[in-house]
Amino acid sequence: MQQMKSQGAELPDEAYHWALLTRGADRFKLAEYLPAEQALQRIMEVLGRATNTSFRPLRPQGWWQTGWHQGVRRFEVLDGPPIGSKGDGRRLGYVYVELYLSWQGTRPMTPGALLLAPGHVYLGLQLQAPSMHATKLLTPDDAVTMAHELGHAVHMLCFGGSSQEFQDLPLDLAELPSTFAEVLATQPEVVMEYARHHASGGAAPDGLVKVVQQGPNVFAQKLQSLNVGLGLHDFDALSATAAELQDTAVQLWQQFALVPASHGFSPLGDDAGGYLMLGANHVAYLLCYLRTELLLNGSAAGKRGPRRWLSPEFARSLRSQLLDRSFPSQRLASLLPPLRAEGVKPLPHPLPPLPDAKFSLFERLRARRA
Repeated sequence: MQQMKSQGAELPDEAYHWALLTRGADRFKLAEYLPAEQALQRIMEVLGRATNTSFRPLRPQGWWQTGWHQGVRRFEVLDGPPIGSKGDGRRLGYVYVELYLSWQGTRPMTPGALLLAPGHVYLGLQLQAPSMHATKLLTPDDAVTMAHELGHAVHMLCFGGSSQEFQDLPLDLAELPSTFAEVLATQPEVVMEYARHHASGGAAPDGLVKVVQQGPNVFAQKLQSLNVGLGLHDFDALSATAAELQDTAVQLWQQFALVPASHGFSPLGDDAGGYLMLGANHVAYLLCYLRTELLLNGSAAGKRGPRRWLSPEFARSLRSQLLDRSFPSQRLASLLPPLRAEGVKPLPHPLPPLPDAKFSLFERLRARRA
């Protein structure tokens, strides 16, 4: 890859080489081992072993009984291992999983978890529904996303504080349990636990399960996109043209690119645009990946793999240190600098001032009220 610049390679060549490195064709082959309904149940089982919880499917009922349409799967989440083994069986709450895009078109088009009320979590995966009499197969990315959102659901049900305190969690703390579940689901040994052929039920081949694991190239591309998003936060967009914005974005992208950008290419049409829209705090996801690495492989005892990650001892430690804890609430108002008092120098704002702004936003609000 380092020779691509000297060989005059272009952007399509880079995409082709990335596909070879990540074994893109094999990722589609693995989909035969990821039927959606069964994969959901098995990923729940794996995550339950890692977090000392268990998901119990509830009997399907009509909307007049539950308030949900028939496409929503309902699960009761219990504290402790699955039924049949020792555990107190205390109910943590319920998870309502909507696998496929809703025909009403009223919900967001991106996967997400939503805390409806204490003990009740809605999880929308927004998958494209299969055709009639067909089996829905997941891509590895779909399975990892499913694990990520289930990690959110478990965190929301186990959290020891109030709903408002959960909403106030810093991003790197709110996303750590879900990132842990995501990375856990990419480990080849764990993929073997939930990947089964949709027809025969056989396990996936050893060489095929490795395509799910996130390699250095994945994080290199994340860094490249984050560099664009973070760099544009210092860009003076109010006095610049669209062409200048495009040129600056490409220059930031080019700093970590192996090939020159093609004419008309904009990194804002890729992940960089999403990172810019979400804000500079999106870099917290990188912290989550680093902390997840410590959770999975930071044991001084040297024990690695599913024998440790899916053990009761690991689950109890994860619950007590992360999932069950009630962290202090950090309201946004407490993070804002106080109004300017006489003789007190205001704290500098991290963003540049607006043009023609003669006084601060707080002073303008105070003047308007007066």
